[in-house]
Amino acid sequence: MNQVFSFSRWGSLMQRHFLENKRSFLYGILCLIAAIVITLGFGLINGHGLNEDSLVNIYLIGLYLVGAVFASSAFDALQKKEQGIAYLTLPASHLEKLVTQIVYNLIFFTLVYSLCYYVVGELFIVWVKHLAISDPE
Repeated sequence: MNQVFSFSRWGSLMQRHFLENKRSFLYGILCLIAAIVITLGFGLINGHGLNEDSLVNIYLIGLYLVGAVFASSAFDALQKKEQGIAYLTLPASHLEKLVTQIVYNLIFFTLVYSLCYYVVGELFIVWVKHLAISDPE
């Protein structure tokens, strides 16, 4: 048995991490969608419009800010003594725990954020086009 990295242990750790945090992930996705809707809505209300440059800027700033908030919760288990001891005594190497956090914080978050932003952005664009057709003024 490899004491540094085992794909079976890592898979179990990834599954455990998802099952423990699926409710937080769901609430986080809903809050992310709400934040994107509010941000794009303010852009429309203020009359700035939804040109490509503003959409890219909003995407990048949101990715940075929301990503920092999401990443700050990576090792929440270590904040309390009882949870920290339980996390550190999991039968997984430190490398497996680190790779799990990297996968969730870099890959999973970036994919989910990009997907949410794309879907909400496209819905806003369709909505603006519909408004332009129905009320050309």
